[in-house]
Amino acid sequence: MDKSVLRKSPLKVLLAIRQGQVGGGESHVLELVQGFKRSAVIPVVLSFTPGEMMDRLMQLGVEAHVIETTRPFDIRVWGEVKELFKKINADIIHAHGTRAASNTFWAARSLKLPFLYTIHGWSFHQGQRPLIYKLRLRMEAYLTRKADLNICVSQNNQREGEELFGFKNSMVIHNGVNQTKFNPEGTFPDIRHEYSIARETVLIGFISRITYQKNTLNFIRAIQVVAQKVDNFKVLIVGDGDEKEAAVRLAAELNLQSKIQFVNFRKDVPAILKAIDIYCLPSWWEGFSIGLIEAMAMRKCVVCSNIGGNNEIIQSKQNGYFCDPSDIQSIADPLIHLCQHPDERIRVARNAYETVSSIFSADVMVRKVEETYTAVLAKS
Repeated sequence: MDKSVLRKSPLKVLLAIRQGQVGGGESHVLELVQGFKRSAVIPVVLSFTPGEMMDRLMQLGVEAHVIETTRPFDIRVWGEVKELFKKINADIIHAHGTRAASNTFWAARSLKLPFLYTIHGWSFHQGQRPLIYKLRLRMEAYLTRKADLNICVSQNNQREGEELFGFKNSMVIHNGVNQTKFNPEGTFPDIRHEYSIARETVLIGFISRITYQKNTLNFIRAIQVVAQKVDNFKVLIVGDGDEKEAAVRLAAELNLQSKIQFVNFRKDVPAILKAIDIYCLPSWWEGFSIGLIEAMAMRKCVVCSNIGGNNEIIQSKQNGYFCDPSDIQSIADPLIHLCQHPDERIRVARNAYETVSSIFSADVMVRKVEETYTAVLAKS
């Protein structure tokens, strides 16, 4: 690459993401786009489906493109991707997630553009059929070798890659929270009033995609156990997903309709977090949970699985509580304890807020990514 690009300011960076709907990786991209100093980086976003996030980017005046596919390694769109890269004249391609990386690496390599891959959790995980697991592991090994730099959002993901397929050329940049948006002192709509939940009721929140990964069904089974010990509590399950119908059916079978209220996906996550007392995320696996640190930023007591990146955030019974996602009683026990001990909720929530403020802020994350772009170009 012409070294004169190193003197170019700002850099034009294309950020690719798999979908236009808002999820964990998409929230991460939004934080980057909004946080970049425009004197340093001009972002352009490519998504492989339309959606709310793309609409929001355009409202913000950010150049955004959609090339539609829901398939990884979809060679039918590779030519179109390459033409887009040539048209926007990017300095760096930064793919977020497996599907985005698999559909952009070829164009980046053929145009000799620096290619970065942020891993928001590996696409292989427990619960997959052995053949699918092996194919995805090989796919990730292949993609990471094609990248000039791989960015992991957790040390756990980096360690897994090193152990399973000799993962190299990587660094860790933890996710961060926008503490202007997720501000516990902010003013928000009154969610408790909207859903007729009394102030004195302990409110447990499950705010996530309702999928196998998030372990919604075991969470609901744990709520049945909580209901045997605690009277004055309710649960909001906020989100949509392919297990929602099964979740609603299970809650009815367990006679939990008076305890659990299902709410469709909402944009105003900070308002939901403001209303709850306890945030629970008993996932089977996580890369590095943005939802978890958002709840902590809103000064909420969290209960989460003792897995993966969560171990890089939570110190047990100091700034959160752990549970075993496979053990119903293990999920229920900290919820029961926290419902019955409001002073403990306050103490742990305060520590959670301090953790995010000192370590996991969006500003820290964005500055590290900007510095990484400069370093990658210097080596090109």
